[in-house]
Amino acid sequence: MHHDNPIAGHQGQARTLELISRRYYWPAMKQQVNRFVETCEICQRSKGHKQYAPPKPLPIPQKPWEDIAYDFIVKLPESQGMDSILVVIDRFSWQAHFIPCLESTNAEGVADLFIKEVWKLHGLPKTTVSDRGATFNSQFLKALYTKLGINPKFSTAFHPETDGITERTNQWLEGFLRSFCNYRQDDWVRWLPIAEFCHNNQVNSATGKTAFETIYGLHPRWDLVDLEVNAPNAADMADSMQEIWDEVIASMEFHRSKEDTPKHEYKIGDKVWLVGQNITTRRPSKKLDNKK
Repeated sequence: MHHDNPIAGHQGQARTLELISRRYYWPAMKQQVNRFVETCEICQRSKGHKQYAPPKPLPIPQKPWEDIAYDFIVKLPESQGMDSILVVIDRFSWQAHFIPCLESTNAEGVADLFIKEVWKLHGLPKTTVSDRGATFNSQFLKALYTKLGINPKFSTAFHPETDGITERTNQWLEGFLRSFCNYRQDDWVRWLPIAEFCHNNQVNSATGKTAFETIYGLHPRWDLVDLEVNAPNAADMADSMQEIWDEVIASMEFHRSKEDTPKHEYKIGDKVWLVGQNITTRRPSKKLDNKK
């Protein structure tokens, strides 16, 4: 329920343990959970090694959905008429939206998707971050303002580098889809809402909190455990949210200052998984095929 269920999303050891700890505790829980995750065959097959380009630090955001990053996962097997995913992420909370689309979607089409799936929930961002380049981003923002009837008297800041946030999120999403898609890989669209919930319900190492907790101040109900909740008054809620945001900013600053984890060293006799990079299968997409 807390690991191999789609809502849990086959998370790693720390995130699985955190998810279970919200409801339960038993002696030696950490050791047992870590062992269970370590021996999960689906995780071993579907997840590759985390290899990210060195991040290019951007200014740390101060509030949710003022600074966003967006990117695309393309060339997927057709699913419900779609072949790509628009990934939009809030750089403050790491809340994400996964939106099915077509690779051929132009800047105007992206603006339509943004209004329907993002703007209606969060409003306009102050800065945008994308790997698609300044020209595409400028066309996207122009189309967005036109459709909203806005004549902007300011210049929305644009950064051509994503600080690694979309790359990490894209790799996470691809790993999720590899874990749950059928063999033909043609049902990935139906998994996107669950993947989005799972992503936003996991603790992020940079912020130390889930996106839900950062945005709403609480964890969503996702299992069948009934809990009595006392609604806080507005003043207490505002103070609580400010404390959460302060903690998020401090955690992001600390995380940025940490050094990279040393690489694992192998010894003769160790058993390892064979990376499937050069192994051919009959599945339609290499992107959604098992990594090992």
